[in-house]
Amino acid sequence: MAADAGGFRAPAGMFRYFRTNIIPPGLHIRPAELLDIPHLREINERELKEQYRQCWWEQYILSDSELSQVIEDTRTKKILGYILAAIRLDCGEIISLAVDWRWQRRGLGGLLVQRCIEEMRHSHNRSKVMLYARTWTRPWVNRMYRKMGFVRASLLEKYYADGEDAEILECSIPDHYTFESPAASRPPPDAAALLDQNEFLH
Repeated sequence: MAADAGGFRAPAGMFRYFRTNIIPPGLHIRPAELLDIPHLREINERELKEQYRQCWWEQYILSDSELSQVIEDTRTKKILGYILAAIRLDCGEIISLAVDWRWQRRGLGGLLVQRCIEEMRHSHNRSKVMLYARTWTRPWVNRMYRKMGFVRASLLEKYYADGEDAEILECSIPDHYTFESPAASRPPPDAAALLDQNEFLH
């Protein structure tokens, strides 16, 4: 088990959050918009094997834009990564997560997951989140999810079109879960130092 910033030791299968939840200076997380779709598709097509039609993107953004989020550079307005998610009958589901290759392994994927899960818990009262993950492609992404407390619920053989297996990963969301963004009065920390100490690998 791993302890979070407050010393709480989260068991396997319970979502874990860390003091590195602070968004680095110069970056901003906001709800996805329809106008973002060309930029999201560009990141998706470059970073992931799954390719989606325009109507697919519109469906998830229009169904609940607060669940689907982007992280962008506040100066250039360039989108660096995104997360798409949905609410199912008994849980929340992360549909797609991708970060521009130039910004990978700096914690941005973890920040997007945590912001999305907070929305699932507090706006939709879901106590569990699940996702489908490739078993051998991009192993650092699977490590990120496991550091967050996700565990494998089942394995689907040859689930993807290219024959790769999929793991169904799940975790419970604690009642007290809250995304910790920096307070307005707090002096901004050094971005490079933040990224060096970040717990997440995506």
